[in-house]
Amino acid sequence: MLVNQDRARQVLEILRTHDSASSVVLVGHSMGCRVLTFALRDIELIRDKGASSPKLGHPQFAQLILIEPDVDAEYFRENVPRLRAMCGHVTVYASSHDNALRFSQFLHDDPRLGELGTQGLAKKINVIDASAAKTDWIGHSYDGPPLFEDIRALLHGATLEERTGKTLEQNPVTKVYRLKKTLS
Repeated sequence: MLVNQDRARQVLEILRTHDSASSVVLVGHSMGCRVLTFALRDIELIRDKGASSPKLGHPQFAQLILIEPDVDAEYFRENVPRLRAMCGHVTVYASSHDNALRFSQFLHDDPRLGELGTQGLAKKINVIDASAAKTDWIGHSYDGPPLFEDIRALLHGATLEERTGKTLEQNPVTKVYRLKKTLS
């Protein structure tokens, strides 16, 4: 994983220093979220140590989207400020039915970010409950039309409130946003 993390950091360094008319959106899935968040943390740590950085003062990436993230929840909570400094908007899609992440939690003896729980992150990032989405028996493949429609709306600049009723619904009790249930 360290080799992938280093290569990911190198690619992100190139992307963040390249002048482009289009904004960069970073998307990670499962263990790829671990590599991506570690690489972003490394860049921010290097920047904190005084390395020169273009575009200081505002995020260098437009969006960070983490789908089914197999990332230690405590590590993520500690590094949210660094990720927010690098990325203008952070969205996590998590599920309470993800058996692959439950197994990862057992192996690592720590809760995973992709397991929907009380991470306490909603004030700093958008956590979307994807538990209602159709999936396989492992629960780690809810990446279907409801998820993609919501990501498409997110990339077109729609806020949580603007997506509510279309791709999202809000739990009236917990106030948590979740993918809208489909009838099929």
